[in-house]
Amino acid sequence: MASLVAATKPQSQKEREAAPRLPLQRSRITIELGDVDGAHATLTDLKSTLDTYDLIAVAPTTGKAFQYACSTMDVDVIAFSPEAMQSRLKFQLNHSLMDKARARGVVFEIPYSAMLTDNASKRQHVISNANALVQGAGAGKGIVVSGQAETAFQLRGAHDVANMATFFGMSEEGALDALSTRWEGLLGRRKQAKSFKGMTLSRGTGLV
Repeated sequence: MASLVAATKPQSQKEREAAPRLPLQRSRITIELGDVDGAHATLTDLKSTLDTYDLIAVAPTTGKAFQYACSTMDVDVIAFSPEAMQSRLKFQLNHSLMDKARARGVVFEIPYSAMLTDNASKRQHVISNANALVQGAGAGKGIVVSGQAETAFQLRGAHDVANMATFFGMSEEGALDALSTRWEGLLGRRKQAKSFKGMTLSRGTGLV
């Protein structure tokens, strides 16, 4: 069954315009997905809610959920929690499925906060899992990096994160792209998709 986690309340247009000098806050919702039976119907029912967010992510917890997320789900990001990254993943990162996701414009998210632990075994799992994700996602071209930080202590500067990402098999330049440029691309793609869905067809004149 699908469940919604880590949702950030979206700002209304009026709220955004009221504080033009503040950094623009983007909204995101993460769907934790394990049992795919009935997931399509559930997500269809939630469509109006999901459309209010700037980005939609899914965190699969089973192999079937990973397959469904890569092949079918209308999402922007396939996410992995820090806890999931700190242990052996419960399913295989099938490269052909990851290729399908990338072909649809979906990226895979690595949370750098997973590395911020004193447990050497957990750090090794993070490095191993992150390297597998980078290799499966076009040598890192289909990767985004985020904090998923729960406390301010877990926040790091961009260049510190880029240096950390070299342990994941990424170059510092690639990591900086994964921290910024690719996120911007995702936001643009989702915005464009929303605009397209709002258009109607008029015979002889195309999209109006």
